[in-house]
Amino acid sequence: MICSNCGKEISDGSKFCGFCGGAQQAAAPVAPVEAAPVAEPAAPVEAAPVAEPVAPVEAAPVAEPVAPVEVAPVAEPVPPVQQPMAGAVPPMQQPMAGAVPPMQQPMAGAVPPMQQPMAGNVPPMQGGVQPVPPAQPKKKSKAGLIIVLILVVLLLAGGGIFAFMWMNRPITKVADAFAEGDIDQVVELYEEVGEKDKAEVETQAKTYAIDMVDNYLSGAEDVDYETLSETLEALCEDILADDEEVAAKAEIAAAVNASREAFEAAEEHKANGNYQEALASYAEVIADDAVCYDEAQAAITEVKDTVRSEAIAEAEEYMSWEDYWSAREVLNDALTILPDDTELMDAMTAIDEAEVQSEVDYYIEYAMDYVEWGYYSDAIYVLESALAEYPGNSDLTDAYNAIIEEMYAANPLLGKWSMQMDVSSMLAEEMGMDATAMETEFIINMIFEFTEDGEYMIYVDEESFKEVFTVWIDEYIDYEIQVMCDEYGITAEEMDEMFVEMYGMTLEEYLNEAMEEELDIDSLVDEATAGMEASGVYETEGDKLYMSEYYIDYSVYDIFTIEGDTLTISLADGMEFESTIPGVEYPFVLTRVQ
Repeated sequence: MICSNCGKEISDGSKFCGFCGGAQQAAAPVAPVEAAPVAEPAAPVEAAPVAEPVAPVEAAPVAEPVAPVEVAPVAEPVPPVQQPMAGAVPPMQQPMAGAVPPMQQPMAGAVPPMQQPMAGNVPPMQGGVQPVPPAQPKKKSKAGLIIVLILVVLLLAGGGIFAFMWMNRPITKVADAFAEGDIDQVVELYEEVGEKDKAEVETQAKTYAIDMVDNYLSGAEDVDYETLSETLEALCEDILADDEEVAAKAEIAAAVNASREAFEAAEEHKANGNYQEALASYAEVIADDAVCYDEAQAAITEVKDTVRSEAIAEAEEYMSWEDYWSAREVLNDALTILPDDTELMDAMTAIDEAEVQSEVDYYIEYAMDYVEWGYYSDAIYVLESALAEYPGNSDLTDAYNAIIEEMYAANPLLGKWSMQMDVSSMLAEEMGMDATAMETEFIINMIFEFTEDGEYMIYVDEESFKEVFTVWIDEYIDYEIQVMCDEYGITAEEMDEMFVEMYGMTLEEYLNEAMEEELDIDSLVDEATAGMEASGVYETEGDKLYMSEYYIDYSVYDIFTIEGDTLTISLADGMEFESTIPGVEYPFVLTRVQ
């Protein structure tokens, strides 16, 4: 069928035209009409010219309405009407608005003009309208065709306007605006569409926004964050104001944008050698940043390897110059960037060990110089100092034992010997107390030291003295408490009650606090041991030991024997001894200290 609006051919039974959208009128059924037989094909003949436009002629009334039918060619055309019929419409002086001008050529598919009048045709009427005999065929007029053509043109014009209006609705322009990226136009169109079309715009806007975010996240070069941000802001301000999915996408995009900015900053820091800043920026690259995340992780590993390898190499170079301080500083700087890095910490341990080994080697070399000169005591002193700084060091211990063995071989008397001595009576006398009242003995270690340069020293081992003195003080306090209780005739518990009431503490606590405030143990030890020191020169001849404060008196000597690690010094026959150290009596039995 033909569209009644635009004239396009459309499917039979269609209610609307697929080209212009115009509604179609249901056509009345038309009975088929058989074409009259023709004698021969008639060639088309041009209509004869007329002096003035011919007015359309009303068709004669017929018994029943007849739909237009195709007319078979006839032998000859009907001549044009020369005079208007009575009651005919006068010719139009001006064409109707929207009408199509008279066609000069036949329309495609139109029936060509008849060349010969049909048999029985009524000749043209010269006067008024004459009734048509019922038995004669109905006469065809061009007026109906012209009217139909005019109506078709009018319908086509109206359909075009309708189609134009249909295609230019706001909703039809939204897709084009999205395609052109004109979001401002989309927002304007959204305000113009009807309520039923707003949902469609919102759907298109959401699809557009999510696709744009996904393209940005995937690293598409044609989507920059500034444009994306502006687009999302414009869409979410009104069209997608309540869309949580788009809002969540916008948040991810913002986080990824910050991530990519951090990555760019990290790359710049790395290029400039600012490794700590580079690592900090790489760490800000998030997993949602599919474009930069893997690259950032690889860069972190690369920077760490660079920091580590450069620091270790530089530290080793300083170590080769025995500049351990600088080597340690380099590694400390690297550990600031890579805290708890196991390789850097192992390298730091290696520096410490190398420095210790360097110091140990120095001490051993220094001690061996003394041994070479025959000064074993000095060598031993050097190694003892080194062992105090690096206790348990195997190299120092081995060197120390080797020097001692060599010293013993040269002179078995050389070295340190220890002898225990009970000075309880002496200390009790100094404290003004009865020595028998103290159950604990005050035993100290006296040291005899003989050097290869012919000098000796006798002194108290201060460390052992302090240990014994602390224990002795505790017992002394108990002794004083008992003395006070006996003096006042009360028990220790009653004494404690009195002191708690008076001082808020027991008597024992009170005396301990007083001792700590009034008694300087170090000074007391110094004073107590000062009177127990002696020094001088010595010589040996066989089993004779000559000892004197300043000069050797060969008429005065002791007898000494050494068995393993035991030294015994006895008074020679006929010799007299007056000890300057209380409690020191012959024979002296000493044990080797070293």
